[in-house]
Amino acid sequence: MHEHLVKWFTPSQGLPVSGRSSVQYREYSPSPSLRPHIACYWSVTTRAEDDTGEFDDILVIPDGCFDFVFTVSRHRTVSGHLSGVMESAFTIYPGPDTAWFGVRFRPGGAVPFLRSPLSLYRGGSSPSLTELFGDGALRLLDRLADAEDLPTRIRVLDAALQQRLSVSPDEPFDPLVANVLHEMYRHSGNVRIHELAAREAVSPRQLLRRFEMWTGCSPKQFCRIVRFQRAVDLIAKSTGQIQGADLAYQCGYADQAHFVRDFRALAGMSPGHYIRRASMSDLFNTDRSFPAYHRIETSEEAEFANETG
Repeated sequence: MHEHLVKWFTPSQGLPVSGRSSVQYREYSPSPSLRPHIACYWSVTTRAEDDTGEFDDILVIPDGCFDFVFTVSRHRTVSGHLSGVMESAFTIYPGPDTAWFGVRFRPGGAVPFLRSPLSLYRGGSSPSLTELFGDGALRLLDRLADAEDLPTRIRVLDAALQQRLSVSPDEPFDPLVANVLHEMYRHSGNVRIHELAAREAVSPRQLLRRFEMWTGCSPKQFCRIVRFQRAVDLIAKSTGQIQGADLAYQCGYADQAHFVRDFRALAGMSPGHYIRRASMSDLFNTDRSFPAYHRIETSEEAEFANETG
């Protein structure tokens, strides 16, 4: 991904459906060499809120990103899968001693690691990492399971991804896609696809094909997600103290009704409902201070980098 795009779009994620605080969500910075490709590492852990043993459900919202998602079982085994761009929100239901962690790639940032067009993973495809990377992924999963705690797991993952990037073919980010993303970000998704195509001197069909290869998403749907993410960001910054009409105006919608329809389609709830949940939640208090980029050198990382392509 072009480094100049990093400052224009930071995907937001995470809101407990119930609004309580038995779910803890955190984000962690990747190493400097990975930041053009990776938005963050993240973790979700649960803790019993009271003697009832109840846990928050958690809403996962569209953010335009691909993720590697890892699940830690109660027996400390680790499994992993690829999650592509979501077109609508979904809810997960944590149980006791549940833990997930993962890596959130920036739009287009997963290509050097998967070494294949992201358009292959449209339509809800969620292959396991062992399907994608074979024995190298199995060894990485074993090392993640052996790690003593979450910070160590994230450092192991960061080091493995650094190594994989270092041996990836030098395929530059498609300049057309970079230009289109820049316009989408700059205008918070309020752009016309045929005008973007004309600006780049290609047909809308050519734009669709090249954009899907790098992002796993159509330009039209990605614009909807960027506008939605703009609304989520404004809600988070206001700590839930913002009105729907103000959101619609600031996100570039012609009228509030259109904004409400789009928001409900993507979030699975109305803006007002989401704002009320956000005002009760501490899940937006994310922590990017943890240095994930402490370098860990092992021969097994080199095996993952070289054997999984």
